[in-house]
Amino acid sequence: MIVGLALALMVGLELAYRAQGALRRRPVSVAHLPGVPAAPPSSAAWYAEWKREQDDAVNHTRWDPYRGWWPRPYASRYVNVDSLGRRVTPQSVPLGAPRRVLLLGGSTMWGYTARDSFTIPALVASALLRGGVHDIEIVNLAQPAFTSTQAAITLLLELRRGERPAAVVFLDGGNDVATAYQSGVPGAVFNEGRAAERWERGGRTPGDGLRALASHLTILTRLSGRGTGSSPAASDSARKHLCGAVAEQYVQNAQSIQAIGRDRGFVTLFLWQPLLATTKKQTTPAEDSIADFPGYGVMLQRCSALVDSLAPPRLGGDFAQLAGLFDEERGTVFLDNAGHVTEQANGIVAERIATLLLDRLGR
Repeated sequence: MIVGLALALMVGLELAYRAQGALRRRPVSVAHLPGVPAAPPSSAAWYAEWKREQDDAVNHTRWDPYRGWWPRPYASRYVNVDSLGRRVTPQSVPLGAPRRVLLLGGSTMWGYTARDSFTIPALVASALLRGGVHDIEIVNLAQPAFTSTQAAITLLLELRRGERPAAVVFLDGGNDVATAYQSGVPGAVFNEGRAAERWERGGRTPGDGLRALASHLTILTRLSGRGTGSSPAASDSARKHLCGAVAEQYVQNAQSIQAIGRDRGFVTLFLWQPLLATTKKQTTPAEDSIADFPGYGVMLQRCSALVDSLAPPRLGGDFAQLAGLFDEERGTVFLDNAGHVTEQANGIVAERIATLLLDRLGR
């Protein structure tokens, strides 16, 4: 009876807390936590089905010894992952042995806020076709939450499998900063501490079920300080000294891939992704409503500026800063402060990538 009453009280508090939160947020069209992408307009006919599929696909992963996790195959109407764990890229693949272009990065390149046909890789394929290139196959090797280190490892594993690309394109940067912000350690991966703790305990423990239940209770999340804009493990003072290491690691990763590209004969491109914190566009009310962790936007700006100073002299023309790509756009572009953008904005990124590839690959 005591346990039942306690559970009933907890459920009542949870429902009441969620209800007041919903009423408080109702006037805001796009309000969400950093790192948790908002969806495209919920009025779209395909929205509900797409959102469910995307959430399922992102969580449908397996353990990977080199990268932490890798997707399992997933099939649905709008979000599909093939047998090799790659987001499906709808395109007209030519017969024979076409040149292959590998696109790598985090969730923005993967297409976290887009249907299969409107991911950046799918739109790059269309742009190249319009540009007169008919012998290119685009392969999407990006994965949600991957840093530049995880992306570089992914490329190495593909080369080990015998892949011989004509070009590789990396679109990242935001996750390198976000993981350092979260953990206070440059070069970490998302939630690395949780994975390490579970490994050291020898796998699943009796408390895992309770922790999983607690993680879904909004009121406990609020009381613990998570999901409220409160800072993760790293303190503000510690973060001020992280950007130098973040920028240096990013450039070193790119230099390593660049050297392999010269040795193997493939083109390399490294693009620092556009971010709400670094754009100079006139923001819309929806973009103004996006929440931020304390000091996170400032850290993104600082790290981006350092990369701008380090990358060009060491990477040459293989590096491009895309921070200003949307500066002239007047509509809503950014759906969060993690670099996720609308399907229309994906098209702008894809056009830039296609232009850079055409200059290097030719028609």
